Amino acid sequence: MTISAAIYDAGIALRTDLNPHCFKVGELDGTVSPRATEFAAMLSSAIGPSAVTPNLWGQRWSKLIVNCMNNGLAGLTGWMTAECRTHHDTQRIGIQLAAEVVRVAKAKGLVVDGVMGLSPDAIVDAAEGRNVETARAQLAEMARVAGGGSRPSFGQDVLLKVPFGLAICVRMTTCSRTTAGRTV
Repeated sequence: MTISAAIYDAGIALRTDLNPHCFKVGELDGTVSPRATEFAAMLSSAIGPSAVTPNLWGQRWSKLIVNCMNNGLAGLTGWMTAECRTHHDTQRIGIQLAAEVVRVAKAKGLVVDGVMGLSPDAIVDAAEGRNVETARAQLAEMARVAGGGSRPSFGQDVLLKVPFGLAICVRMTTCSRTTAGRTV
């Protein structure tokens, strides 16, 4: 499960998914700790429904599937989320990219959740030519849910003319931290 949202003005977030939780919280080692439980409760009180997961790595890779399906394609085409999810060519490329992420995650022994109403196996099946129309229909439905106002982050960077290297550097800086001598 992964959250999808857009923020175009200070303090205003637009959810672009149907997920029941805003955030999944967990420990890197898979334990359900008191601190993760407490943090999820704080997020639930302050922002919206949150939950603890024993599969944080699987959650992160599930989000990676969504990002790989949409971000690069939005940046290359200049399209919004819904356009990327409904155009024949970007659907086809997005499914192939998502399937590659699923294959790598499985090879690493991770259990990933379904994304956008598609199970990991359904994504790989569609990439290999099985049940393609079912996958395309589900992506079109998720485009409808996202609406016309959602643009993946890399598409936003391109629109705002943020230099590519700067966008990567900012994301790496804000998404990485050092814990016990290792970057996570």
